[in-house]
Amino acid sequence: MDAGEVDNLIGKGDRPERRDGPEPSELRRLPQEPRRYTFPPHLRLKRAAEFERCFARRQSAADNVLIVYVCENGSRYPRLGCVVSRKCGRAVRRNRYKRLLREAFRLLQHDLPAGIDYVVLPRPGSMIPSLAAIQRSLLRLARRAVRQLQDKGWPPQPSPPQAASS
Repeated sequence: MDAGEVDNLIGKGDRPERRDGPEPSELRRLPQEPRRYTFPPHLRLKRAAEFERCFARRQSAADNVLIVYVCENGSRYPRLGCVVSRKCGRAVRRNRYKRLLREAFRLLQHDLPAGIDYVVLPRPGSMIPSLAAIQRSLLRLARRAVRQLQDKGWPPQPSPPQAASS
């Protein structure tokens, strides 16, 4: 039996058409540039000088979960640095804190103000907070600390052009 005989038996209209991809109307609804939830090296603070610059700027916000220090970095994206002291516990516990802080930042990076370095310190406590609690705290404290930066004149406003006097 060949293809012609099969068509005669079942009819051409009974076979579903084969589609090789989305309809053109479906393509228009796709987002232009999807958000990427990665944590590449350029989003991390690595050098001691970068951490010191944030601490020296002395702009911070704190609650019972985290302390967040901020300073401007002159780029289009936020960056994260984690400082977890031995007061938080032994190595396993400190590493757990760091994993939670990095994951919270990774998920919130598009909601955080850009052009800011964030140095995050967990508050030592009896229990490690959940990821959701760290996310809420990080977002709230980051916005509060950036408001403090803005009150102090960040970002700098361009000065109006001076009229040439002759």
